[in-house]
Amino acid sequence: DKNGPTDVPVRNLCFRGLTFMHGDRFSVTDRDAGLQHDWEMHDRDNALVRLRGTEHCTIEACRFRHTGGGAIRVDLHGEANTISGNVIEHIGGTGILLCGYGPGTKDVNKNNVVFNNHIHHVGEIYPHSPGIFVWQSGNNRVANNLIHHTPYTGIIISGCMAQFFSKSDDRELVRTIRRHELPKLPASPKYDDVKPYLHSRNNRIEFNEIHHAMEQLGDGNGIYIRGAGPGNIIRRNFVHDLVAPTPMQAGIRTDGGQRDTLIAENVVYRCTSQGIILKLNNRCINNVVVDVIAPPRGYYLSLREGPMTGAVIRRNVFYCSGSECVFIDESPARRGQGPARASDADTDENIYFCAGDPSKSRSTLAKNRSRGVDLHSRAEDPLFVDPANGDFRFRPGSPALEMGIVPIDVSQIGLRSSAP
Repeated sequence: DKNGPTDVPVRNLCFRGLTFMHGDRFSVTDRDAGLQHDWEMHDRDNALVRLRGTEHCTIEACRFRHTGGGAIRVDLHGEANTISGNVIEHIGGTGILLCGYGPGTKDVNKNNVVFNNHIHHVGEIYPHSPGIFVWQSGNNRVANNLIHHTPYTGIIISGCMAQFFSKSDDRELVRTIRRHELPKLPASPKYDDVKPYLHSRNNRIEFNEIHHAMEQLGDGNGIYIRGAGPGNIIRRNFVHDLVAPTPMQAGIRTDGGQRDTLIAENVVYRCTSQGIILKLNNRCINNVVVDVIAPPRGYYLSLREGPMTGAVIRRNVFYCSGSECVFIDESPARRGQGPARASDADTDENIYFCAGDPSKSRSTLAKNRSRGVDLHSRAEDPLFVDPANGDFRFRPGSPALEMGIVPIDVSQIGLRSSAP
């Protein structure tokens, strides 16, 4: 019952060892409701396999290729489904989409598992299509997937931003809002007013490997989150070799208005423009950011929206093997937003090291300390095991180990041996 409060789902279907190919290209219609930036359409039959109104269903060890649209969708009511061990390659649209009901009281797309899938060369017709897209869907585990060679972003977690609730009939997001369930919203709601209806919450995005994303478009990322609810965790992912010279991209990005997100124990290596973009009260803890590619920009940690009260920037390692780097870049107040400053966050116990010019590490630390920031941080070589070959664990005697920074073994990230 799409407009009603409850559904009657189908249960316990299993698709295993099948190949799906040659679906039609879909066209956007005047009646469509778009997700954020129209990266996908809401409740559309544009994938090779679509689960709509399902619980405890499985899609595993299947192959999806050479199709005009997406590969797999889990729409509206979708709980406790598993998508694992699949190969998705050379498709026109999105690899995997978890797409719940629009903002309202009906929260029934959750507790799904997207595990151990190999996704590459998506978006060959619609280049804005991500590898994995989680929209208005919560408490999911997205883990150990390998995503590479995509024209745009690798993984997106998204919902609906507060400003869209006061618009009338825009295709993007507005048409997805379940207004009959939200009669008491103020005319111009703020984040706290709409927060209960943002169902992309408590997701775990972990142990995924993403490389060679962003090969065609700009203003995208390895992993991106915006308009989602609280409690999302982005941890132990390996984002590397985003090498296309497109501006405005990052390894991991929290975007405008996003709050209460934990970014922890990730490795971001050889990514163009920016390593991690942090906004508002999100937390950046125990990440390793190495060799950001510039120009453009070249910021290892980019602070882009304040106030950053409640944000945490602790126990991170920022490492440049060359001599040109900007470890932290801050933003002034602009467009009605407060300044984004490390001094407003809990910023300490980080390591900054510029191997080609150690004086830059020391000057960064001295500048921060002059503002009461990074009082226990260090400008020292973290002593990686083998950074040239992607081993960012720490050798004995590393200052990182002394400081309690947890080593990250990237061999535990990405596809597991059971993958096809």
